[in-house]
Amino acid sequence: MKSIQKSAFYLLLLLPVIGLSQRPENPDSLMHLLPTLKGIEKVKVLNNLSLSYLGIDYEKTKKYAEEALVLSENLGNDSLIISSLIYLSSAFENAGYYHESIPVNNRARELAKKIDNKDQLVSALSHLCLDFFQTQQLDKVLSTTDEGIALAKNIKDTINTINFYEMYANLYLKLKNYALAEKYWKEEIEIINQTDRLFELGRAYVNLSNLYSETNRNKEAIKYLEKSIPVFEKLNYQSGIAIINVNLGDEYLRTGDYSKSKLHYGRAMDLNKTIANPSIEGNAKAGLGKVALENKDFTLSEKLLLHAEELGKETQDLELLNGVYNYLEDLYMATHDFKNANLYHAKFTESADSLLSQSIKENITEYQVKYETAKKDQEILEQQNQIFRQQAWFIGLIIGVLALALLIYLFYNRYRLRQRAILDAAVIKEQKQGLQAVIEAQENERRRIAKDLHDGIAQEMVAMKLGFNLVRKKIEKANPKESSDMLDLENRLNDSCTEIRNIAHMMIPPILEHNGLISSIELLIRNSLQAAGLKTEFECFSLPAKMEEKIEIGIYRIAQELFNNILKHAKAKKVLVQLYKAGDSVILRVEDDGIGFDYEEEKKKGSMGLLNILSRVNALEGNFVSERATKKGTISTLRIQI
Repeated sequence: MKSIQKSAFYLLLLLPVIGLSQRPENPDSLMHLLPTLKGIEKVKVLNNLSLSYLGIDYEKTKKYAEEALVLSENLGNDSLIISSLIYLSSAFENAGYYHESIPVNNRARELAKKIDNKDQLVSALSHLCLDFFQTQQLDKVLSTTDEGIALAKNIKDTINTINFYEMYANLYLKLKNYALAEKYWKEEIEIINQTDRLFELGRAYVNLSNLYSETNRNKEAIKYLEKSIPVFEKLNYQSGIAIINVNLGDEYLRTGDYSKSKLHYGRAMDLNKTIANPSIEGNAKAGLGKVALENKDFTLSEKLLLHAEELGKETQDLELLNGVYNYLEDLYMATHDFKNANLYHAKFTESADSLLSQSIKENITEYQVKYETAKKDQEILEQQNQIFRQQAWFIGLIIGVLALALLIYLFYNRYRLRQRAILDAAVIKEQKQGLQAVIEAQENERRRIAKDLHDGIAQEMVAMKLGFNLVRKKIEKANPKESSDMLDLENRLNDSCTEIRNIAHMMIPPILEHNGLISSIELLIRNSLQAAGLKTEFECFSLPAKMEEKIEIGIYRIAQELFNNILKHAKAKKVLVQLYKAGDSVILRVEDDGIGFDYEEEKKKGSMGLLNILSRVNALEGNFVSERATKKGTISTLRIQI
């Protein structure tokens, strides 16, 4: 089985934590100093205390960062708040809690933009790149990395420039372009060797070892992992050393050296006693369970693997769970416990399907990157073609004898361009098919979730509400004074029921299936724009009674995204929505009187809302234009041929 910890762990070392190479050496002296300080100085010491335990003791790292954040908020100092947020995010990241880190770093990014602090902004972007990568939000990784590297180069931040190039290398690794990823990492190591940045050096060793592991070059993977250990020992970075030992255990497991594998897993477990990272413990125990299985110690293997399963569920680590389920299936087959073997085979299949769904989502970014690469190649070919024509004209005037040779060359070059155009067309067609498959998968998942919410949780809560009503009436008779509190709880429960139904209807509105697109758009306007207090007009004419399901869903989702953008950004008071048929096309036109929207600028930034719209427009082979209105506001027009 493929390594179960690689994708879960090597990216923990993707970006440097704050000042790890400048970690305070004596936290006790800081603790002694703390009671004598107030204000800004106390915030700085609390953050230094958080840093001193980073990668060593998660609870203390988090505790001191949270205390620093509370104090900096009381002081109203935005710069100190940003620093404390970034220290807190580092605590989450080193413990593997990347979902918790995202809102923390998003807040730091917005505050840094507000006070125009470019140094703190680039740091927040660096951490967000790591969080998005670890949570498989690759589209956000790409846009955040582009933003970060432009800013880092602008302020001449060498370290974060290296970090963003590191992210690019990992994206190439995701795209399976191993040669280019290896090239970037080796060039990075050469640059880092000219500096004193130990952390970045160790990180590059670990990530390069992961590349070699993925390409089954295990000896080289082990070599670079072992080179990274003394680097992190100099930094006293216990989390990093523990992760490296897990990876070494995995590499030796793959080569069949079970004694060395067991040794490194054991070292990781010992280091994790103070770190308390459930992901490290889960992967180490899974590896030890596999070693015990190979050594036919079935009792120990079962104990270790079942504990690893609990830790995988706690951290929601699909890859860890997928590997553990595979090992447990092998274990129960070996012990002839076919009931449990069948159970874990089903769990293994289910987790594999979940990983596949996750992979499908990642393909959106992969297709975008491939398309952009093909587009750049086409531009280069066009430039080359122009140079060739100029040279042919110049040489033709001077030496007529060479004209024939140049003509043959140009014809050959045109033939090559035509062949490339055919290839590009095929690639674009494949991308569109893949994008359509992703969108269909998303809609199917929305339907499933909406059905589960409506038929499951919503029904249970309605039953609870009825029960509350009966209890309240009994209490009202026995103790009227207490009945008002029960009535308040009953009303809150009723509001929750309504909210769940609304969420289910927003994901896949039943009115779209039963009454069609027009009624769905009217309901969407009423529940979003009108509910927010905006004046609206909806005009609909000449529209077919029924269209293809994918077209109706696509128009509905695009309208939903446009309305969300108006509510979030436009500051509008009035919105005009038109939906009609013109010729052989259906047209959706949305006009607001807000502050306006720069379509081209947002497209360059890689706005997620705009990317979602354009993805659906491409899948429907339609056309989308957004431009400023004559006086004020924005006019967005969608045209889809039916």
